[in-house]
Amino acid sequence: MDQGVVPSGQRVVSAEDLKLTWEPQVPISSDVDYGLGWMMGEYKGVPQIWHEGNTMGFTATLTFLPDQDLGISIMSNTRGSNGFNQAIRFRLLESIFSLESEFEEQAVFGLVASKDAIAKLAGELVEIDEVSVAPYLGQYLRDVLGEMTIELEDGELIMDVGEFRSRIRSKARGDEGDVSYILSDSVFLGLPIKIAESDSGDPIVVFGVGVVEYTFQNVN
Repeated sequence: MDQGVVPSGQRVVSAEDLKLTWEPQVPISSDVDYGLGWMMGEYKGVPQIWHEGNTMGFTATLTFLPDQDLGISIMSNTRGSNGFNQAIRFRLLESIFSLESEFEEQAVFGLVASKDAIAKLAGELVEIDEVSVAPYLGQYLRDVLGEMTIELEDGELIMDVGEFRSRIRSKARGDEGDVSYILSDSVFLGLPIKIAESDSGDPIVVFGVGVVEYTFQNVN
């Protein structure tokens, strides 16, 4: 918002170069465009620039209205809380500009949809096959993230990383009855987790998906 000048007064990027990142490059909808790392559109006719992002364990939203000298930063310590962050963001804007709430109804709709999706997922889960998972119980290690324990507790498969514990549930898929696994509670609700063997035949646990994927090696 200070055109490339940090609070100490030092300029770290020219105003001209900074504004280039705010120029529309790819249309996303009739009123939203993507620039160079930023989304841009309007809020009640006022230019608005923002971006959201999340990874395992946290979600962040950064929004600013340059013409109003207003910025909002929202950070939450859970994965995929974009809807929650948006509800805070728009409620703040409604409050700042003394507007009646319009977003609350959308937020409630999103919450109901999320609960329905969780209920649907719960209906697709099957019981853990204790015999199948027995070879994979024990201690695992990832040098960046630390230790993980996979254990059976009263017939439930548990992942314990110290800071939190989560049940691992299995989900049947395919005509051949293949089974995949997901975390069924904690801040990683619904996150896929792979319990398998490495190329050398050793037990591994793969936590996360895509570019945010961590392989834990068995250390029993």
